[in-house]
Parts: sequence; structure tokens; C-alpha cells
Amino acid sequence: MICENAHAMLGPDDMSEPAKREKREELTNRALARGLEVVRILDRAGGCRIADLMRLTGLPKTTLRRLLAVLLDQRFVRRSMGDDRYRANVSWTSHPLQNGMVDLSEFLDIACDVMRDLTARVQWPSDVLVRNGNHMQVIESTRSISPLFVATGKLEAVVNMIRSAAGPAYLAYCPAKEREAILSGLRISGVSRSRLDGVLAETRKRGYALRDPDYWGDSAANDRLRAIAMAIPGRQGIAGVINLVWTAGMIDENTFAARHAADLRMAVNTISERYCNLVKV
Repeated sequence: MICENAHAMLGPDDMSEPAKREKREELTNRALARGLEVVRILDRAGGCRIADLMRLTGLPKTTLRRLLAVLLDQRFVRRSMGDDRYRANVSWTSHPLQNGMVDLSEFLDIACDVMRDLTARVQWPSDVLVRNGNHMQVIESTRSISPLFVATGKLEAVVNMIRSAAGPAYLAYCPAKEREAILSGLRISGVSRSRLDGVLAETRKRGYALRDPDYWGDSAANDRLRAIAMAIPGRQGIAGVINLVWTAGMIDENTFAARHAADLRMAVNTISERYCNLVKV
């Protein structure tokens, strides 16, 4: 007597070739669907750790690790150096950092290697920022691996375009049309515009920007940091900005710049050269 559900009892070796192909396709489609769901969640939620993804997806840790390994390899996601969280490199939403001028995943792959070398050389930590509308946004940092303690900061934090070091570094070297659009959006005019023009001229003269003396970060708590920042040229305008930060009071800005501006400039040139050689217009 033949059992009616004998097909269900067949092992892989007993299945026909079409059945095997169908099974493989089913498993592939399931893995693809799960991978896309992980990317969607990262797109919506921002930076997530494995525990966050386990809670949001309901998937076990081993499955998530396998999916993330593939997604990392294919550059659909990245693992941030600054906080060890996973983030999406692609978006189903209107992502402000993906404006067509910067391939974020390629840019960060290059920048992270250079940032590690920079921090190993000067000890002080470094951040990389890109333009986000009328502000600058931190997208990576070596604060977690620097031997010198500074306020931790937060990846994806938005910083002031005018008073931070990163903002003037960007504004000083971006195309004039882009600069005017940003300043128009910020409604900068009159005395404030005249003062800013002076800051940008000084930035171009010395080759790096400094924080406004009265600016102590955009968080509620004073981060007690000072910074120097330089723009990173891309093939189409400015790709981003890299800085070095240190604790206020430990060393004055002129002395810090005299010691470390050349190292920062070397990092800028390396990132720019590698990125421009990689990116095709």
C-alpha cells in the first residue's frame, strides 16, 4: 500500500531534480525576503545592534548573522566603526545623505581605513561628516578606538552649519551656487553674512576651519571639545568633511593645528584621491 503523503516523506536524495530546484528556489527566495526585511528595518530604524534586529525581526541570532554577513559583503548594509551598529546603505525612503553626489558606502569604506590610520598616528579621534540639507551630519567616528578620552558623541548627530568646524570647512570649498542655496535656507544675511564671509575667507587662507569659540556642540550637555576640520573634495563638489577633535583646555587651537594639521591634510588627500579614482561620473 502506498502512503498518500509519501512525497512529503522523501529525503533530498529521493527528490526529483525539478523538486530539488524548486526547493532551492524556495530557500533562496526566503533568504532574499529576510535580507530585504533586515535592510528595510535598518532603513527605518537607523543604527541597530544584533539584539535590536532580533527583537524587530523575530529572527534568531545565527540567522541574522548569516544574513548580515551577506548584506555586508554586498554593501547593502555597513557596520559603523563609531558605535558598532548596523546601518542601511540603500533606502526606500528619501534619504538626505544619498543625493547622488556621494556614494555613501564606497566613501565610508575608504574613509574608515584612513581615519583609523590617522587616529593611530595622532592619537586624537576623528569624525567624518557629510551635508544633510542645511546642516552637517556625523556618519562615522574613531572616538571609540582613540586612546585619548573625549565626549563620545553620537553617529547620525546633526551639527550646526555655521558654528561647528565642519560647516565652515564645507561652505568654504563647495560650489558657490550650492553655498548660496544653503545660506538662503538658513536665512543668513546682513551682519551675520558679512561675519561668515570673513570666517570662510580665513578658512581658505589657513586651509582648515575651527569651531566658533562660543560653540560647544548641539547637545544639551556641553561636550567640551574643540575641533579643526577640512573639506574632502569629490569629483562633483565636496564629498564630505573630516575633523580632529580634542578636549578643550588641554591644548590651544594654534598649537594643535601646528602639530596635526599636516596629518589631517594627508588624510584628506588620501580619501579624496582614492574616492575620485573609484567613483565614475
